[in-house]
Amino acid sequence: MFSRQILQRYMPGERALQVINDEGFYFRRIDGYPEDPTEGDRGFYGQTEQQIFDALISKFSTGSRITPGEARELSCDAMYREKQSLFIQSWYWHEQMSLYMWEHYGKFTNSPDCVLLTVNYLKLGAFLDKVLPVGCRSRPIEYVQDKQVQRDAVYTKRNKFEPERELRVSINVGHLIYFNNRILPELNWPARHIEVHGKENLDQYYHNDGVACEDIFKYVDEYGFLLKAPLPELLEAIYVPSSASAEFSERLDELLALKGYAIRCCRIKLPADQLGSTELENTTDGGALTC
Repeated sequence: MFSRQILQRYMPGERALQVINDEGFYFRRIDGYPEDPTEGDRGFYGQTEQQIFDALISKFSTGSRITPGEARELSCDAMYREKQSLFIQSWYWHEQMSLYMWEHYGKFTNSPDCVLLTVNYLKLGAFLDKVLPVGCRSRPIEYVQDKQVQRDAVYTKRNKFEPERELRVSINVGHLIYFNNRILPELNWPARHIEVHGKENLDQYYHNDGVACEDIFKYVDEYGFLLKAPLPELLEAIYVPSSASAEFSERLDELLALKGYAIRCCRIKLPADQLGSTELENTTDGGALTC
């Protein structure tokens, strides 16, 4: 159904209306997902940390040395501090739609008034590169058996989440604050983020001297913010199940018109329209499209 350039995002109808009305993408702090408390975790004390510890410990007198246990604790604390400045957004990446995603993220079995938004990955990447000179990355998630032994904290998840086929966009606001300390002051960034010397030696390597405009960020709460974006230019299509109510489709189209979108919602017939929630399987299916 989709080319490999298309990313998908499933959500309940009211949330989709909020996204369109907010005119931006919501990014959540990586440790703000209670359904997966291992998000952002990594192997925080491995061979590299042990080698650093061994090299440093010999330079201190016996009375001032820390123990290996204290070194592990410091390394663990550093990992948790990293999480405080890392925010993510997730997209489903596959050529077909996913009944699993319609159910688990669109909440289709609760209400057919749900939505699939699609964007072009290349257009999204070009926009992010333009407005975020530093601190932004995107790549598919690697699914692993044991996340605690991985060195990558951001782009690994446990195998149980593999049906999500996630392509993740991450923003390290700590890196952005380094060049512009007016970004999201509501988050009360510690001094280590904003009182840094020597950045004049680094900004030459980034466009706009590494500075992102603070006006494109809108604080929501301690766990997230909106990144303002030209959604009418970025969204490729908006799909709703054929069983969605006429009232919801009308609300969605009216809002799209109000916000200046050229597109309107397309109804798509899902095999799940005839299935109960107990019959939904972890599968993909193209469905049938009616705009």
